[in-house]
Amino acid sequence: MVAAGGTLAGGSEGFDHEGFFHSAKFFELADQPLAITVSVDETRCQQLMDALSKEEINLAYIKIPVEYGHIGKTAK
Repeated sequence: MVAAGGTLAGGSEGFDHEGFFHSAKFFELADQPLAITVSVDETRCQQLMDALSKEEINLAYIKIPVEYGHIGKTAK
């Protein structure tokens, strides 16, 4: 799968879709809240959702249509 772009942002504290509190601790980051943003077209989005549904994870997501593109010169 190829994405047009993506961002991973870690939070120090947060709560999930069931209202449970999560926080990053000094020695343990396993409960650190994460937000992942990926820019893909509808076909690639469905491929990603299909792949994630086969994993042993509990994942809440928000899917919204956006317009994305490029402006300006490409860095070389």
